[in-house]
Amino acid sequence: MASLDPNASSPLAAARYHGDQAVQPGMLDFAVNVRHAQPPKWLIAHLAARLPDLACYPSSQDERAAIQAVAARHNRG
Repeated sequence: MASLDPNASSPLAAARYHGDQAVQPGMLDFAVNVRHAQPPKWLIAHLAARLPDLACYPSSQDERAAIQAVAARHNRG
């Protein structure tokens, strides 16, 4: 596995260390965030539709939906 060598030729060389260097065959590499320039249109529309609700406490319907989503995610539903 790669390591950040404190004895690198210069601090700049040490700063160029990147997590991709430590990836072994078969490992999942989450070192780089890859994203598009903007969120998908469906997400923008969904968030925009809820902007008027930002200053409000969650409704009981929103609370139930959040609890159910977390329970389902953790197989507790």
